[in-house]
Amino acid sequence: MSWWEWYWSLWSGDVLQCNLPWRITRALASPRWLPRGAKVLVIDNDPHELTELLVYRGYDAVGLDAVNQRIVTAHHAPEAPLRFVNKTLVLPEHYFDLLIARDLQVYQHDLSQTATRVTTANLLSSLKPAGKMSLLVRRKPTWQDSPGGHLQSCFERHFQQFGVSCQSRFMGDGWSRWRTWNWLIGEQPRWGYFIANVALTFDTLTRSQWHALAMADHRTVVPACCAWSRRRNEAEAARQAEARVA
Repeated sequence: MSWWEWYWSLWSGDVLQCNLPWRITRALASPRWLPRGAKVLVIDNDPHELTELLVYRGYDAVGLDAVNQRIVTAHHAPEAPLRFVNKTLVLPEHYFDLLIARDLQVYQHDLSQTATRVTTANLLSSLKPAGKMSLLVRRKPTWQDSPGGHLQSCFERHFQQFGVSCQSRFMGDGWSRWRTWNWLIGEQPRWGYFIANVALTFDTLTRSQWHALAMADHRTVVPACCAWSRRRNEAEAARQAEARVA
């Protein structure tokens, strides 16, 4: 947010901020490569504020509540052809210039699983040629859960299967968070967000082609994307075995 937008929101009461760190908000809501009027999809547990901010900045943005499965549009924003069929989200093909997905549950688990790859194929198929996608995944590690989340390389390897360019980075929480100060004194690892930025080429694929790439290894056993995911898979398998015995 620029100083002028902050000043205007102070006096007008417009909603120009969202529940994200300001550095991430600035990176997501100010894409310099994106022309005004471009179509943007925000998938989040609470997409209202970020969608409002994008519409305020001149983009044709629509929000999607991933938890309650509701489509949220900002004021005066046209409706996008999104719908749910049997509780499954159906996205239009080659429709959006930018897709922002935050804390989708499927990306909190092993990225090599079939469900994760199918979700990625659906998201990629909704992008226009040369479109881009930004994934935000929360990292909340503890000493007992160390390393406590995916690695940056997990996302890069995940998108390599689809043949698309992915640049990932970790952005820690700001200095106003008490967990950041705990990290400074060595009490716990740092909390923050993994951000995976994906860019398509002008020669994009069809929906069926994206899904074919997602199911390329469905007959083979694919190793977990990292040690953290492998431990979670083993713990989940142990719980299921105990439930069957009980």
